[in-house]
Amino acid sequence: DPHPGKLMKMNDPTKGKLALLDFGLVASIQQDDMDTMVNSIIHLANKDYPSLVDDFIDLKILPTDCDRAKVVPLMDKALSPYVKGGGAKKYEAELKRMYNMDGSLSSTAGGFQAMTQDLLTVLNDIPFSIPPYFALLGRAVVTLEGIALLGNPDYKLVMEAYPFVARKLLREDRPAAQRALQEVLYASTQGGGSILQGQRLAVMLNSAMGIVARSEDVFVDLETLPEDAASLEQSLKYLMQPEAASLRNLLEREAETAADLLLRQSIRKGVTRIFAQLPKPPAWLPFASSLPNPQDISGPVLLPVSGSSTPVPTFASPAQVLELAAPKLSREEELFAISLGDLAAGLVGKDAATVLTGDAFLEPEAVAALFLSIVSTGELPIGNSPEIRSLAANARDSLRTVTPEGEDAEEQSIDDLLAAVQALSPKDRKVLQDTTSRVVRRVYEKFCARLVPLTGGAPVATSGVDVAPAMSR
Repeated sequence: DPHPGKLMKMNDPTKGKLALLDFGLVASIQQDDMDTMVNSIIHLANKDYPSLVDDFIDLKILPTDCDRAKVVPLMDKALSPYVKGGGAKKYEAELKRMYNMDGSLSSTAGGFQAMTQDLLTVLNDIPFSIPPYFALLGRAVVTLEGIALLGNPDYKLVMEAYPFVARKLLREDRPAAQRALQEVLYASTQGGGSILQGQRLAVMLNSAMGIVARSEDVFVDLETLPEDAASLEQSLKYLMQPEAASLRNLLEREAETAADLLLRQSIRKGVTRIFAQLPKPPAWLPFASSLPNPQDISGPVLLPVSGSSTPVPTFASPAQVLELAAPKLSREEELFAISLGDLAAGLVGKDAATVLTGDAFLEPEAVAALFLSIVSTGELPIGNSPEIRSLAANARDSLRTVTPEGEDAEEQSIDDLLAAVQALSPKDRKVLQDTTSRVVRRVYEKFCARLVPLTGGAPVATSGVDVAPAMSR
C-alpha cells in the first residue's frame, strides 16, 4: 500500500533512494509470473497485442481457449490509451477520440453505443479473471502512478518501466529471460529460422541506458534509433558490464556463427579466384582440353587437428579440402550473411556494414593464402607470421574506409569502433578479449572438425597450441 505517507526519500543515496514503510499488505509472486510480467511490459510497449494475449493466458487472466480475434482489437482500444499516460482524465479524452466522440450529441450517442457494445463483448464473450495477487499488485501500481502524476501530469508508467525491463532482459541468463530477449531481437525468415536484427539490438541497448525511441509519440519503436542515441563508446562499455551478461552470451554465439560463415565465404572466393588466375596451357598443345583442372589434382597435404599441435598427413585434391573446410553456404546462411550487414549497420554504421558483407573485411586473396598455408603445413599461422600480417593489413586498410562525399559525416566508422575499444577500462577489455578468444577457438575447432573425413577420426581432445589469444589480438 505505497501511498505517500509510507514513502521516504533518503538523504544518503548510498543507502538507497527510497525507504518503504509498513509492509502490511504483501503479495508473493512466483518467478514464472514475474518473467511473464516483464514480457508483458515489452509486448505492451511494442504494441504487440497478440503476444500480450499469450502473457495474459500465462498469468491466468485469460483462458487458453479465448477468442483472439475478439480479444486483440479490444486490448488495443483498452490499453493503448493507458500506455500514452496522463492518468484518468487523459485516458478518458483518448477513449473519446478513439470512439469519435467530438462533443456533439450524435457523436456522443454513437460513441457511447460502440463503447457499450465493446464492454458487453468483454463481459459476455471474454471470461477473464483477476488473480488475488494481481489485484494487490495492481492497487500498488495505481497508487504509485498517482504519486508520479502529481509530479508529472503526462507521466507514462509503461514507458518509464521499459528501460528497467530492458536492463532485466539484458542481464538475466534464465531461459525465460533469454526467450523474451530473443523474441525482441530476432525476426523470422522464410525458411523457418530467425535472424538477429542489428537495429533492434542497438535500440534495446539504448533502452537499457534509458534512451527510448518512440513511435506515435508513445510506443517503443524497435526499428529506429533515438536521436539522442548513446555513442558507440557508451554502448560498448555497457555491453562489457555484468548487467549485459545475457546479451553478451547471445552475441557470442552469434559472433561464432558469423565468423565461421564469413571465413567459409571468403575462403571459397579466395581459393576459386587464385585457381582461376593460374596460367592455362595453350590451346594448340596436344591434349590441352583433356588436362585435369588443377583443383582436382590430388597430392600430399598436411591438415590441422583440433587440440593437437601435430598435423595429420593425407592425400587429397584442393577441391576436396575446399569442399570440406569451407562448404558452400546454404540459402539460410546466405540470408544470415545479408543480415550481418544490418547488424553491423545498427552497431557500427553503414561503412563497416558494407565492408563486413563484402570481400574487403576478409580479403579473399589474403584468406586464401592463410588457407593454403594451413593445408600445406597443417598448422594455423599465429603471432607475427606473414599470412597473419597480410590478413590484418588487408582488413585494417579495407576497414578504414573514407566516408563518400555526400554521406553523413557523423556515420560511425571503424576508427570509432577502435577508439571505443581503446577507451575501455582494463577490466572491460579483458572481458572483450576473453569473449573474442572463445569465439576464435570455437571457429577454429569447427574448421578442424569439418576436415575429420580427411584426417581420419574425431578431433583430438589433448592439450595443444591455443591459437585463440594470438588470433583474437
